Amino acid sequence: MRNGTGSPLIGYADLAERWDISKATAGRYLRKMQEIGYLSMVAFPGTHGTAIYLKKYLSTMFQISDVMIDKDEVAMSLNINISIDEAPEEECVSENESGVSKSHTEIILQKVAKVLATQGFPCFSCPRIQCKLLPLSDDCRKAVISTCNLIDVKEYRYLLVMSCKNSTEIFQFEIRLTPIYPEDAEDALLVELALGHDALGTNLPEQKAAVAKAAKTIADFIQNGWQVAITHGNTPQLGMIHTALNELAREHKEYTPAPMSVCSAMSQGYIGYDLQNALRTELIKRGIYKPVSTILTQVTVDPYDESSYTPLKVVGRTMTAEEAKAEEEKGNFTVKTENGYRRIVAAPRPVAIVEIDAIKALLDADQLVIAAGGGGIPVMEQGSSLKGASAIIEKDLATGLLAKEIDADVMMILTSVDNVTLNYGTPQEQPISHMTIDQARDYISQGQFEFASMLPKVSASIDFLESGKGRKAIITTLDKAKDSLKGHAGTVIE
Repeated sequence: MRNGTGSPLIGYADLAERWDISKATAGRYLRKMQEIGYLSMVAFPGTHGTAIYLKKYLSTMFQISDVMIDKDEVAMSLNINISIDEAPEEECVSENESGVSKSHTEIILQKVAKVLATQGFPCFSCPRIQCKLLPLSDDCRKAVISTCNLIDVKEYRYLLVMSCKNSTEIFQFEIRLTPIYPEDAEDALLVELALGHDALGTNLPEQKAAVAKAAKTIADFIQNGWQVAITHGNTPQLGMIHTALNELAREHKEYTPAPMSVCSAMSQGYIGYDLQNALRTELIKRGIYKPVSTILTQVTVDPYDESSYTPLKVVGRTMTAEEAKAEEEKGNFTVKTENGYRRIVAAPRPVAIVEIDAIKALLDADQLVIAAGGGGIPVMEQGSSLKGASAIIEKDLATGLLAKEIDADVMMILTSVDNVTLNYGTPQEQPISHMTIDQARDYISQGQFEFASMLPKVSASIDFLESGKGRKAIITTLDKAKDSLKGHAGTVIE
């Protein structure tokens, strides 16, 4: 909170006068809000006062109008992951032992500047600005931001002072640096999470609730220092859209049936919309600023893929024999079911991701990316054009391709079962906690995995692992995702 002079520091006396209450009462209000987790107070030595910031900013600022805190007086708490290499020995301590070495200050400022610029604070780019980091307490006065000194320290607290050469205006920010120790650090930097049906639901209300739950797990990964890329399934959503649009065309002749590629694009859009908003909400609740983007992803397929001659993916509504015959006259395939006939389409292997450069650019900018939803929009190259294909790309295979392209450290496929199992559905059923690539191939040759469920997941895992060293593939449920990273759940393939 500002004290009216441009400084974010304010004392009990200033607040008491502003709120027209006693100094003691102001202190009790603040301590009470601190106890229930609304704000934090940072005491400064001397007469500088107390810095106050809200822990939950957007989610709480409209709940505390009784103490008359203005929106413009609230400082947002941002969670920024900064990787700092060990500094040369001569840089471990600054000259006066009261500040931070120049090289480390610059690294921190680059990260802070990037985030604050999006909040409308452009001063970092001005050549007239001068910055300095200073410890906020005596106990960290000699501390430096270097891995050689991160021993049994939970948090460093610094004051970032920014002054302009051409004015008297001074900005001050509190910087809290929390080291991640080697024994607590995760083994990988980039994880690709493939969300299955359980994480998305099957209709609009279910999807809203499901993505809110999934967002909590994904946010846990981000909070633990992981960079995350997300893919997802879309089978129920795709079927719903395809049926709805084609029924519309059947009842109203002024409309035309929707191609499968268009339905796939629609499903990516509305699933991504719900998912990215749920993630944004969950991250803001945790004080983490990280943009979330959905990329409508096209994936090229081979028109001569063998699956084109043996389509297997069932889509759309149940039809009569006459309607099925009409579909086949159009060049489509149908299959007889218990209740009638349904259309079937090919499931070709993905060849290339069209928007891969955009996806990589967003990841390089440390953003959260949702891409290749439902396996991507299947397209075929025709000269310089891309034409939608009447097909459904297997989501797991597209997940493996994306994981390879972005050079992920871990590919995690989240499904409806805790583990890959041998002899599934028999009394001899046996869960697998770990297997090698060779073991996975052997199980495939034995016919252990169902064609339409576990087989593509294991096949995608093998393909991903063979494309680089030091990688790991995990198959498990959303609830077991975090534990599986430590080898305590799920099936790990490496």
